Amino acid sequence: MLAGLGAVANILMMMAANLVGFALGLDGLKDLAKGIVSGWEGYVFLLSACATLFVGAMVMFEHRESERRRGIVMSC
Repeated sequence: MLAGLGAVANILMMMAANLVGFALGLDGLKDLAKGIVSGWEGYVFLLSACATLFVGAMVMFEHRESERRRGIVMSC
């Protein structure tokens, strides 16, 4: 569960970095973040996005575990 939470944080940071580098810039990201947390709808969106990312990360963790059980080992 802790790895899943870390994966969510990592994915959100990578999304923010890509928005800064390729789309909005730092000022645009600040405005986007202010817009998200300005009302309760933004908090609902943020919570649902985090929940979706968590489920996706847990599915991928299980996929990697099933590969490992079948003898497929990905070496870095």
